[in-house]
Amino acid sequence: MYSEKPKPSINKITLNQFSVSGIDLGQIIQDVLAKDMPIRFKATGNSMYPFIRDGDLLTITPKFQIKPKIGKVVAFINPGNQSLLIHRIIAKKSSSFLIRGDNSYQKTDGWVHISLILGCVTGIERNNQKIRFGLGIERFVLAFLSKHNLLKRLIQRFKILLRFKYQVQQ
Repeated sequence: MYSEKPKPSINKITLNQFSVSGIDLGQIIQDVLAKDMPIRFKATGNSMYPFIRDGDLLTITPKFQIKPKIGKVVAFINPGNQSLLIHRIIAKKSSSFLIRGDNSYQKTDGWVHISLILGCVTGIERNNQKIRFGLGIERFVLAFLSKHNLLKRLIQRFKILLRFKYQVQQ
């Protein structure tokens, strides 16, 4: 007797049903994006602060739909430890990209080959509101500032100004 095997499918689930991070999250995202489907998940960490914050909901679109370019924020597999990272492209050479977190003290993530880039961040949601700053045309300025080690300094000064303004208001 012949029985048909069930066809695989991807079902939509809510974010609080399970938690995955590191290498496993990278593999899941890689598998979904390879099917030419965007994926959404919660960001962890502060390496892209203030443009992407811990807990923001990110949408990653496959690199086949949105080409990685200077200034774009990309999801990629870190060649060192095979974990998933979300950082900005600051330079391009042949088929590799120089990548760095906007709020990172680390000089760069190094040159990352296109094959390790999974997709581009095409959406950021924070407190149920869409965030566009950092993904639009200003991404070129942010990439330039990051490449020349100026962005981290500006972010630090901005934090100091905000603290001072908050203290004056009280």
